[in-house]
Amino acid sequence: MRDRPRAQPRALGLARVQVSREARACLDPTEALVSFAAVGAAPEEAFASRGWSEEEWAAARERLVTRGWLDVQGGATERGRAGREEVERRPDELAAAPWRTLAPQDAGTLARLTMPVVQAVVASGMLPAQNTLGIGAAGTR
Repeated sequence: MRDRPRAQPRALGLARVQVSREARACLDPTEALVSFAAVGAAPEEAFASRGWSEEEWAAARERLVTRGWLDVQGGATERGRAGREEVERRPDELAAAPWRTLAPQDAGTLARLTMPVVQAVVASGMLPAQNTLGIGAAGTR
């Protein structure tokens, strides 16, 4: 019998997915954020709270230029956009898997039941309109 992985708290599981996807792309944490900003997913200012110094940010940008992910102006190259797309694709696939196990009517019921909670969180203002989560106030995305 195959050993099954032990269940992890949701936040820890998401953190592991994040680390795993960045590691597969061979991005260190700063490079991950620099590349995220370079594709226009969020402005660099959105990452100020992460605590990276200007020097660390510049060094990560230079490493990504050397690897062909960014141009000298700091914009994403085709290789960088493709790399970020791959980094984002896998977690999306993993997140969709539980939904695919549900019958269509059950998936619809689950979406209907959870939507008020999602809407309440977004409406609360707890999430800034521009953030690194890829979500925001209605109509901002």
